[in-house]
Amino acid sequence: MSTPEPTKYFSGDSETSSCLTARVPGRKADVSSMFLHAVLIVVCLLLPPLPALPDAEAEEEVEYRGANATASTGGSVRLDCGATPPSVFIWGFTRSGSDNNVALVYADEHGAKVQARPGGPGRVLVPADTCALVIEGVREEAAGTYTCQALYHVGGGARVVFYSTRLDVRQSGRR
Repeated sequence: MSTPEPTKYFSGDSETSSCLTARVPGRKADVSSMFLHAVLIVVCLLLPPLPALPDAEAEEEVEYRGANATASTGGSVRLDCGATPPSVFIWGFTRSGSDNNVALVYADEHGAKVQARPGGPGRVLVPADTCALVIEGVREEAAGTYTCQALYHVGGGARVVFYSTRLDVRQSGRR
């Protein structure tokens, strides 16, 4: 019995596509393939956005918002990802002095999944029915930039908003 050719799906057209997902029709997804699919989604969403095309509508589809926050070591901090929960969101973290963006949380219609990271910023969680990132027991290593990539389904398309928060961490007891 021969295996059917995978169906290929591209993100964008052939000129601008940056991600590829393949699925074999007629095969049920197992846990490892679902994990691989989730990892591919995370990787695709963590890639830097493609440069804006000269299309007028393209400028309205991607939005960037910035904020600053301060936390004390041992305390907690809440970082917001917009007022309305998106359909899909991913929280990434770039430590101060680094260019490496690490996925902390990704969420879809099945709920949020926290990526455990030894030596991470502290205890990371997403409160129920929100897309906010909460860090409890903040560590010095939490200093850096947190980016929430939010995907909103709008009409027949999608809108992506990047919420970027620069977190400064100070020692408890210092002002």
